[in-house]
Amino acid sequence: MVDLVYHPHEGHKYCDKHKPYLSKMCSYCMEKIDGERFTKANGRYYHPEHFQCWQCGKVLSGERYYGCGVYPTCIECYNTHLAKSCRSCKGPIQIDTPFYTLGLKRWHATPTCFRCCSCKTSLVGGKLVTTRGELFCNKHCYNELVCGRSSYSSCTTNTRPFKELALARSSF
Repeated sequence: MVDLVYHPHEGHKYCDKHKPYLSKMCSYCMEKIDGERFTKANGRYYHPEHFQCWQCGKVLSGERYYGCGVYPTCIECYNTHLAKSCRSCKGPIQIDTPFYTLGLKRWHATPTCFRCCSCKTSLVGGKLVTTRGELFCNKHCYNELVCGRSSYSSCTTNTRPFKELALARSSF
């Protein structure tokens, strides 16, 4: 083994016997990629013209894209077909749009969307109380809306403890 010539490839060393298998193969056409021009995304190699949006076929080499697994998607198709909906306005949360998340729920990070479900006060940048997936600016609003009372201790419909949160804004 000491007398063999080894070839480095992606952090590993290979002997001459395995060198022919080290060439890059295009994941789209399954043909060898000759030369220095290629696109690598999600651990796969492509000829530059074969790295395409799986929805519309737009060539993505050198472009911004959303990588959902092995299915690269252009920004336009993501915003149109794949964007999650805001819980408040039901509109799409597009790439580059700040948003808040709580579990699987998302809201645009705007005062009109991320707000108390009782008094409609904006929760952007502030603390909040949440129970059963609903957002409240404080325990008083929860009691007024859910229990119809102004005292937290007299509410019997609360089955889960409150969580006080200060959420950070997210983006893609």
